[in-house]
Amino acid sequence: MAARHSVRIGVYGTGSWANRTHIPNLIRIDGAEIVAVCDIDAAAVESTAAAFDIPSSYRDGHDMLAAEDLDILYSVVPAFARTDVEAVAAEKGIHLFSEKPQALTMAVARRIDEAVRSSGVLSTVCFRERYRPIFQEARRLLADEEAALGTDPNDSDSDDDGLGDGQEANAIGTDPTNPDTDGDGVADGVELGDTSPTADTNQDVWQPDADPASQTDPLNPDSDGDGLAD
Repeated sequence: MAARHSVRIGVYGTGSWANRTHIPNLIRIDGAEIVAVCDIDAAAVESTAAAFDIPSSYRDGHDMLAAEDLDILYSVVPAFARTDVEAVAAEKGIHLFSEKPQALTMAVARRIDEAVRSSGVLSTVCFRERYRPIFQEARRLLADEEAALGTDPNDSDSDDDGLGDGQEANAIGTDPTNPDTDGDGVADGVELGDTSPTADTNQDVWQPDADPASQTDPLNPDSDGDGLAD
C-alpha cells in the first residue's frame, strides 16, 4: 500500500493566534505537516519555528510560496497585511485558510475571489462557530425554510432599504422613515442629526465637541473607512 501523502502547510503570520491556537491544533491532525512559517518579525518567526520544530522560516510570504511545495496556506496575519500573498497562492493551486476578516478592501477581496474561482482551490475563512454542533443542527432544521434578513411580512419597509420599520426603530443609526442614501449603515436623518453639547438624542455616538469636518454626510460615503466622509 502506498504511503499516505501528508498535507504540506505553510503558516503565514506567527503572532499569538498562530502560536496559541492554529499551530497547536494543526500538529494534532494526522497527515498534516507544517513545513514552513513566515512573519515579517524575525524574532517571532524564529521563535515559532523552534518551538514547534518547523524546518523552514521566511520573512516574506512570496519567498515562502516560491521555495516551498505547499498544499495549504494558513494566512493568519493581521487583515491589513493581507494584500496579494493569498491570491498568488491560490493562483499557484494552493488551498487557503484565512483568519477573519479576509480583506479590508473590496479590491483585495475580489482578487482573492477571482484567484480561487479560476484555480478551483478550496478557500475558507475562520468562522468557527458555524461548525459547532448546535449551529449545524440549526442549519439542518432550517434547511427547507425561507428567511430574509431584516424583513417581516407584517412589518412595512417605509424607506425601502431592506429593513423592516420595526427593526429600524430599535437599531442605532436607522430610521424606518429615513433612507440611508450613501449606504454606510447610518440613516440620512441621523447623519444630519443633533450634535448639541447637552445631548446625543439621535444615538449616533458623535462627540458633542467634534470638529464638524469629522462628521458624516448622507450623500457622501466613507470609502476608506477613516471616519471622514469622502
